[in-house]
Amino acid sequence: MKQTAIKLIRGVDGFFTLTIARPTVHNALSDAVIAEIRETLHVVRSDLPRGLFLRGEGKSFCAGADLEWMKRASSYSKEENIKDAMGLSSMLNELSELPCPTVALVQGAAIGGGVGIISCCDVAIGVEKAVFALAEVRLINSCVCAANPRSGQIGFDTRNHRSLRNAKNWRGLFPEVFCYWRTF
Repeated sequence: MKQTAIKLIRGVDGFFTLTIARPTVHNALSDAVIAEIRETLHVVRSDLPRGLFLRGEGKSFCAGADLEWMKRASSYSKEENIKDAMGLSSMLNELSELPCPTVALVQGAAIGGGVGIISCCDVAIGVEKAVFALAEVRLINSCVCAANPRSGQIGFDTRNHRSLRNAKNWRGLFPEVFCYWRTF
């Protein structure tokens, strides 16, 4: 039986739930996971959905790049790196262009590519303990942009991480922040 990192549930009401199911590695993205998300988005698109919910299994939403994938990629040629980057870019673009509302349900840490996934959704709902980080800020020590192409909102920040308590400062991710006693 094929191991799958993505679970897709189709509700009777036409809404889908896509779950990144790699809790032991905090739902980290690899080239294989990105390809599987792309395949799953094609399935969703072909079924004329009413909406798509995205979530992570376990305590994290998505930890960004998988460390084993990063180790492998360190030996890639320039062409292989470009192909790898285009895979991630294509997946984010396909999510952004789905012809239905998309909602990110953020129950924990969203780092790097996890923030990218949230940015491609129409709506993001997060628990108060959710944490957001763009580790690249430490690496390049410059301004980082979190953009939401679907809403046209962009938020800028030069710091490394945020919690939902001050997520309003990331205007493209959480334009409205309020507390609710239940988690999803």
